[in-house]
Amino acid sequence: MRDSGSYFRDSFNFESVEVLKGPSSTFFGRGSTGGIINQVSKAPRLDANYSGILSGGMGQFWRGTMDVNQPLTQVLPNAALRLNLMAHRDNVVERDVIEVRRLGFAPSIAFGLGTPTQVTISYLMQHEDNIPDYGFPYINGAPLRTDRSNFYGLTRDKEETWVNIGTARLDHRFNDMFNLRNTLRFSHVDRDSAVTNPTAVLPDTLNRSRPQRDTQESILDNQTDLTAKFDTFGFGHTATTGIELSRETFDFLRWASNGPNTTISNPNHHQLPATKTLAQNSDTTSTGFGIYVADQIRLNQYFDIVGGARWDYFGTEVNDKFLNDKRHQLDKMWSYRGGLVFHPTAAQSYYFSYGTSFNPSAEGVGLSIATNGTPPEKNEIFEVGAKIAFFDGALNLQGAVFRIDKTNARTPNPIDPTLPNVITGKQRSQGFEIGLVGRLVPGVNVFTGYTFLDTEVLKDNTAANIGKQIANVPEHSANLWITYDFLEKWQIGGGPSYVGSRFSNNANANRVPGFVRWDSTIAYQITKNIQLRLNAINLTNQLYFDSVGGSKAVPAAGRTFISSASFKF
Repeated sequence: MRDSGSYFRDSFNFESVEVLKGPSSTFFGRGSTGGIINQVSKAPRLDANYSGILSGGMGQFWRGTMDVNQPLTQVLPNAALRLNLMAHRDNVVERDVIEVRRLGFAPSIAFGLGTPTQVTISYLMQHEDNIPDYGFPYINGAPLRTDRSNFYGLTRDKEETWVNIGTARLDHRFNDMFNLRNTLRFSHVDRDSAVTNPTAVLPDTLNRSRPQRDTQESILDNQTDLTAKFDTFGFGHTATTGIELSRETFDFLRWASNGPNTTISNPNHHQLPATKTLAQNSDTTSTGFGIYVADQIRLNQYFDIVGGARWDYFGTEVNDKFLNDKRHQLDKMWSYRGGLVFHPTAAQSYYFSYGTSFNPSAEGVGLSIATNGTPPEKNEIFEVGAKIAFFDGALNLQGAVFRIDKTNARTPNPIDPTLPNVITGKQRSQGFEIGLVGRLVPGVNVFTGYTFLDTEVLKDNTAANIGKQIANVPEHSANLWITYDFLEKWQIGGGPSYVGSRFSNNANANRVPGFVRWDSTIAYQITKNIQLRLNAINLTNQLYFDSVGGSKAVPAAGRTFISSASFKF
C-alpha cells in the first residue's frame, strides 16, 4: 500500500523493512525510480508475546517502546490483539537548540488467525513536535565551515505533525491454488512548520529566510491481489494479479518572510521573525487506477522466468487560489518487468532482470506551472547479479552490475525558462555492488558491502549540466559491521561506514565532503529475557553531513553514547 505524507517513519511498529532496488512500477505504480522501501507493519499472532526497550543517552536522549501481543482465544476463537507504543525525545549532541519529540500509538486486532479467512484491522497515530535543523548554507562550493553546534534558526521554529492511518485487510485462502487479499487504507497527515533557512553568506553575516507551511495530505486507497499457483504443460506458475484504486488530496498553504540576519560566529536564536506574506494557496486532488499481472514460471529445476506488466491511470486537478488558476493533468502509462533466473544448485542463483518505472509531473500530488502538461519521465534498469550461499547458508555472498537510465528527464524550456519544462533530458546511473552477510566462524557475524555508482547527466537544456554527476549520489559507499558473541552472555561489535562526497545539485556547484563514521556496541544478556546494551555512535566525533539539499547541508550528531535495557517474554 502506498504510504504518502510528509512525516518521519518511526520504526516502533515495523516487523521488518525490505529494500527493493531498481525501477519497479510494475507492482507499485508511479515513482519507484531507484526502488521501493517496503515497511512491514507488526500484526497480531496467536502466541502471547510481550517486549519493550528503554533507552537513555547523551543529548538528553530518551526513548521507550512497548510491544504487547495478546491472544483473545478465551473470548474470541482465533483472534488476537497487538499494541505498540513509543515515546521519543532527543536534543541532538553538539547541535544547539534542536529538539526531536515524538509519540506513537499503534493498535491492531485480527480475527480468524490460522483459518482460511483472516481479517486484520490496524491503526497508527504518530505525533511530532520538533525544532527542526536546516543546517549550514554553502559558501565557495562547500558547506559553511563553522562550529558544528551553531544553529542558525530561531527558538520559535517548529515542525508539528499529526499522522492518522487506518487499515483493514482481508486474506482469504480458497484452496492450495488461490489466495485473495484486499486491503483498504485511509491516511491523513497534518503538518504545520515554520523554519528558518540560512540562504546566503556575507562577511560574518548570514541572511535567512523563514518559509512557513501548513499542509493536509490524505489518501484513500484500495488494493485487491489474487495469487494463484498451478502447473501448465509441466511448467510451474506463481501468478499474481491485482487492481488498485486511490484518491489523494493535498491542501497547501505557504507563507514567506525574510530574516532576520545574524552573525556566523555568534548566531542569535531569539530574534523575532519578519512579517509573513502569503505565497501559495492550492488544493490538489489526484485519482489513480492501476491493474497488473505478473508470473514466475519454473521451467525446470534450473531455470525460472519472471515477467509482469501494469497499466496506470493517474489524473490530477489543482485549484490554485493564489494565482486564480486551475490546472489539469492526465497520464496513462504501461510498466514492464522481466527476468531469467538460473540456479544450478540450491546454494547458487544467477539472474538477469529488466524493469521500468515512470514519474508523472504530479507524482507528489502537486502540479506547478513549470510541470503542468509535461508527460511522465521514464526509467529503465538492466541488471545482472548472483547470490551464493556457503557453509549450508551460514554465509551469503551477493553482487550485481546494473544500469538505470532516465530517458526523458524534465529540463527547463530552452525558449523561455518560465514556460513549462520539456522532457528532452537524459540521466544515467550505473555501477555495481557486492555484499557479504552471515557467520564467519562460530560466534562471529559479519555484515559488509560496497557500492560503486557512476552517474552522469547525458542530455540537458542547460548545456553546462551535461557531463555532471547527479545530485546527492556518492560515487563510493561501503560498510563493515562485525559482532562477536563470547562467554555465553556477552557480545561486542563495531565497524566503519563510509560515504563518498556528493553534490547538492546537477550543476555540481556545491560538493559535500565524504566521511567515515565508526560505531560500536557491547551487550550483556542478564537472563534469557533481559538484556543490557551500550551503543556508541560516531566514536571519532567526525563532522559529517547526513542530509544534503539544494541550498543547505545538515550536520549529524557528534559522539553519542546510548544505553538501553530490553525485555522479551
